[in-house]
Amino acid sequence: MTEALQGFDTYWRIARLYPAMLVTAPAIVTVGAAPATQGLLKAPVLSFGLLSIFLIAALYLAGTIARVGGRKVQKRLLEEWECLPTTQFLRHNDNTLPLQTRERYRTFLESGVGKLPSKASETRNPAKADAAYDDAINWLKEQRRGPRFTLLLKENAEFGFRRNMRGLKALGLLVILLSMVLLVPLHQMRFAWPLSGSSPAFWVSSCLNLAFAAFWLFLVNDAWVRAAAEQYARTLLASCDAP
Repeated sequence: MTEALQGFDTYWRIARLYPAMLVTAPAIVTVGAAPATQGLLKAPVLSFGLLSIFLIAALYLAGTIARVGGRKVQKRLLEEWECLPTTQFLRHNDNTLPLQTRERYRTFLESGVGKLPSKASETRNPAKADAAYDDAINWLKEQRRGPRFTLLLKENAEFGFRRNMRGLKALGLLVILLSMVLLVPLHQMRFAWPLSGSSPAFWVSSCLNLAFAAFWLFLVNDAWVRAAAEQYARTLLASCDAP
């Protein structure tokens, strides 16, 4: 029971909490560096209470959105991919894994779920063959729960992290946009160029928001999620060789 809770905590932290923290970070940086906020921090009890309430609420909301958005992303990607990488790697007509490696994995899976589709039967009925591979993978997942397979848990959490980040992309960019718009009034500056009276905190906040925007725009995409899914598939199938 304790081991199961530890595994859940690891997955929850990486796949849900971290995306929530990243999506709210620009707003926290922008508001936290504002002069009005600095004045509030002079009252430590009040500021700690208000900030704690805000952070807990924001993280909970973002975590919930991440979970829902991540599931939608996974559903869409599965339609585009046609199947999970684990299923694809077990197919006879797939060359991702070396032939001997794939056959070794298939032999192990057959020890638990029975005979897997032959190349001929896979060609005749691809959908039925994929269903058999999916069933074998589900069996393997159940056999690989527990502390012996911590790497597998981490790879699964990494996939969940990237999937949920992809689901939060639109929200993440919206938070950055709103943060950038609020920078000038929060720092009590005039909407004019050059920005008169700009403080170091203003420019630090601006640079950090631009860095967050670059991260969401150029790194968080479908290919990023696919790479994590394939790595998890390789790690899961490689566990067939575990003693």
